[in-house]
Amino acid sequence: MFTIKKTLVSGLLVSCIILAGCASKTTDSTALVWFAECVTNAGAVFYGTEWCPHCKNQKALFGEEAMKKVKYIDCDEQKALCTSANITGYPTWVFRDGTNIGGTQTLEAIGAKTNCELPGTGTGS
Repeated sequence: MFTIKKTLVSGLLVSCIILAGCASKTTDSTALVWFAECVTNAGAVFYGTEWCPHCKNQKALFGEEAMKKVKYIDCDEQKALCTSANITGYPTWVFRDGTNIGGTQTLEAIGAKTNCELPGTGTGS
């Protein structure tokens, strides 16, 4: 009887740990989607290309779901738009105040520039 209880308790603990891990991942992903929406609403635009390794790194920082909310301009597909925005390297972030920053940026730096709070850090507004 003691062995059965011990096994059941152990199984419940493992299940709780697994579920907590999954819930945490969902929360992080959801929080990054909110962060990405804030960045876009703040007027930030991410210019890049599909072949650019630094652009791929930038996208990976946001994650697939959050990147759907980032205003992203592919300069191979929209050359005229990138030329008119004076984009000369990738990735480039252009902000509402007209400033731009080239290279892969940390989410903290983007949050600070857009006054968007990065999930779990308290940075931004």
